[in-house]
Amino acid sequence: MASVNAASNSNNEKLDFITSSKGQPLLVMNNYIFVHTDINNNYLCGGKNEYEHAANPELLEIHQTRQQIKRQVMNELTPIGAVYDEKMSKTSMSSTAIAIFPTVREIYQGFAKTRRKAMPPAPQSCIFDIPEQYTLTIDNKRFLLFDEARVR
Repeated sequence: MASVNAASNSNNEKLDFITSSKGQPLLVMNNYIFVHTDINNNYLCGGKNEYEHAANPELLEIHQTRQQIKRQVMNELTPIGAVYDEKMSKTSMSSTAIAIFPTVREIYQGFAKTRRKAMPPAPQSCIFDIPEQYTLTIDNKRFLLFDEARVR
């Protein structure tokens, strides 16, 4: 089996990496997606140039747009619907990809679950430390001036 490196050959191959929904790296070569299957960080392919199916660039566009929305949902507290609307208005996807792309109602639950997993758990008692990221403003200025509970 042939191993594919991160550089492109003179055969005009376009190589790129994207992340799967499970967080694993995927290799994109000429609009075909390859799954990482080797423990030595090599992407394996059969060494053949003819594929049994046509390339699907729309699927790749959808995957990349979903990945961008997910990244923004994880990093910001903006409502998921607002993030979705912003990305869809600024996207440069083809009309076929836009028609296939799921609506905000279809992807809301998945993104909300991802956001909930990233948030710290709710405190079980009134004595707890506030994480550092919640003591600063957006400008990284100190938000809490006094963070100390009275001991009873």
